[in-house]
Amino acid sequence: MTSRSPPNASLSCSSSSLGRSMIYDMIEQGRFPRPDKILLFASRWIER
Repeated sequence: MTSRSPPNASLSCSSSSLGRSMIYDMIEQGRFPRPDKILLFASRWIER
């Protein structure tokens, strides 16, 4: 069994070079896709 850390907004921030607050502002404006909620405190975005 392997352990993996859950994806979160900081991972997306490093992948996209955007800050967390900028990502959530863009989500509200409809300019960034909404994340998939995988745990209570974790979200993920699928690269397309």
